[in-house]
Amino acid sequence: MIRLHFKYNPNHVASGENGGQFTSAPKKAAKTGAKAAVQRDEITAALFNQKNIKAVLLEKGKLFSDDNWKSLGNHPDFKGATEEEVKSKIFTRAFGKPTLSPGDVAKMIGMPDNSIVKLQITVHDADLPHIGVRVAGYSVEHGINCSREFELKKWNSNEEVGHDYYVNASGFPKKSFKKGEYVTTVANDILTIDRANRSAGMGARILAHQVKYAEEYNVSTIFTMAAQGSTMNGYYTWPRLGYESQGGIPLKRLLQDEINSRSNISADIRSAVGKLSSTNTKISSLMKTEEGRNLWKQFGSALYMYFDLRKGSPQKAILAAYLAEKGIVV
Repeated sequence: MIRLHFKYNPNHVASGENGGQFTSAPKKAAKTGAKAAVQRDEITAALFNQKNIKAVLLEKGKLFSDDNWKSLGNHPDFKGATEEEVKSKIFTRAFGKPTLSPGDVAKMIGMPDNSIVKLQITVHDADLPHIGVRVAGYSVEHGINCSREFELKKWNSNEEVGHDYYVNASGFPKKSFKKGEYVTTVANDILTIDRANRSAGMGARILAHQVKYAEEYNVSTIFTMAAQGSTMNGYYTWPRLGYESQGGIPLKRLLQDEINSRSNISADIRSAVGKLSSTNTKISSLMKTEEGRNLWKQFGSALYMYFDLRKGSPQKAILAAYLAEKGIVV
């Protein structure tokens, strides 16, 4: 699972050209002072233009379930408002925009052209308010299926509410947001890509587009439960692209437990793991070297992770380096 966190801040300072540091700044046009368009890589330019995006409602053609509509109707911020008025207020608070076009939704979740996106608003606790916007996206053409849940609530560093479990498990620095501040979060619960499209770097491009447009929709942090299994490689792919985890269990212990469960492990591997810090829990430190990446790829496990999208984020810098290495420009 992945959780993305968004903060609505009308005074937010832009991270830079193109929404941040993960793409190269465009060259300035001569004399006119106008900025030249970013020269995207060929695959990105062909697939990510927010074209032919169809938006539908998730369940029974309703944006709100009956129970959620009743709950919203009892809240002083929404009482007596029409469905369109409620939607406008929620979207404005969560994303800084009163309406979201199908193209907007595709940008927010990183879907390529010729995709379908689905929406539904849910209410977890109207007294906070604590509101979720569930989004699903899929593309038969590109073999992609994804599910995300955006969440609007007051940030509380001492109480576990909603997505806070993922915040705590990933080791996200909770005090980087002010207590009582309204924050929008999103959980990228599912992302599957068929094998034919993985070689084109589709996963990296999907994440890069979410990062690129995060600021436009007031996104501040991504959270994920990066899975590991026979068909799931998020445990390795996501930290390779910049996700951080600094939970409570040292990585050395995790690797040793896995190694001890196997036979015929070479002395060199045991020695390499033995040299790791017995207290370090940060996945980024292991991913800095080829040796560390190889150890994690062979013996790593599922972890809760986060990706801070704010200005100066180390995660954005790591993603920028990865995209440059692969020749991906979004």
